[in-house]
Amino acid sequence: MTTAQFIVVAVAVFSAAFVQVIAGFGFALLAMPIMTLSIPVRTAVVVSSLLGILTTAWQAVHLRSKADRPVGVRLALGAFVGMPLGLVILNVVSDRNLRLTLGIAVLVATALLARRLSLA
Repeated sequence: MTTAQFIVVAVAVFSAAFVQVIAGFGFALLAMPIMTLSIPVRTAVVVSSLLGILTTAWQAVHLRSKADRPVGVRLALGAFVGMPLGLVILNVVSDRNLRLTLGIAVLVATALLARRLSLA
């Protein structure tokens, strides 16, 4: 990894962690697009996943008394179903198509948030 790549990844991680701690979500939504500017999508997925787990675990421990348990259970079930599917897609789809899909997903999520729509 070059120094420039490291700087891009570090900025992405610190920015995303800041948003995660303030808003309670958004680590991967912010970190992934920025990291993929300098490193391969597959590497960005691993880095984002590992660091996202750390920030989420910290929040879970410190804010557990304020958690909405039914929502947490639904989110966890969705994650357990989605992770194996995501792993298969990560191993089968080309880096170019992963970048395209990531870009479209971020644009759709941004549009939904801008219109205050929810998929929940």
